[in-house]
Amino acid sequence: MLLNIFKINNHSAYIYLLGFTLGLGIFSANLSVNADVFTNSILSFFIPIENTGIYGKLSGVLLLLINVFVFDLFMISQEVCEKNNHVPAFLLGIFLCYPLSINPLHPLLFAQLLLSASMWYFISTYKSDKTFSAIFNGAFCLSIADIFYPPFIVFLGMCFICILLLRSLVIREWILALTGIFLPYFFYVSLLFLFNKNMQQPALNLANSFHAPSIPAYMNGSFLINFLVALIAVFALMFFLTKTIL
Repeated sequence: MLLNIFKINNHSAYIYLLGFTLGLGIFSANLSVNADVFTNSILSFFIPIENTGIYGKLSGVLLLLINVFVFDLFMISQEVCEKNNHVPAFLLGIFLCYPLSINPLHPLLFAQLLLSASMWYFISTYKSDKTFSAIFNGAFCLSIADIFYPPFIVFLGMCFICILLLRSLVIREWILALTGIFLPYFFYVSLLFLFNKNMQQPALNLANSFHAPSIPAYMNGSFLINFLVALIAVFALMFFLTKTIL
């Protein structure tokens, strides 16, 4: 029943979507433990660890709302899902509440916004004649997302999968995609060199972002948020499976 209100065929669905997301964001931000999540991100040079103030929490909630709104526009405008279906954006908002509960300015919130923009650019190339700028912009945004949050490097393959599936073989498009991927890293390393920092930092960030599987250590409030996310995900899966069968 809850998910049905995000499939209403009028603008009130946007009010419900942003209203529910705002409530979840405020709840998650108030439970934030302000963990140090910037060690492996370029944001460590710009955002201090101590940002538990009200402005940091407000910024995190605002980032959450922007992420949900942009992702929803992408899904609907590019017809990735059926028209006026805001459920995927709502589920994304629930997922992003977890990093918000860890730190209001978690790098994942910045990276997800860039990832949504990258997906928007790539999908827009389908059956389009003018694709060079879209492919470069999509690869560029995806590469910056990797620099903000190194685990997102697993999405780099999405760039080439989209080109293979949505486009015919054009060497210039592949060159533009590779250029868009490597250019942010070139700028990153150049800045590290200019400011006399460790130029191997991108490789270290990537290596330190992955570790062997282990039992998660729940912090204050994180178990409750994880439980709610898992519960809603299960009900969402049951809803869509039942609808498909019927």
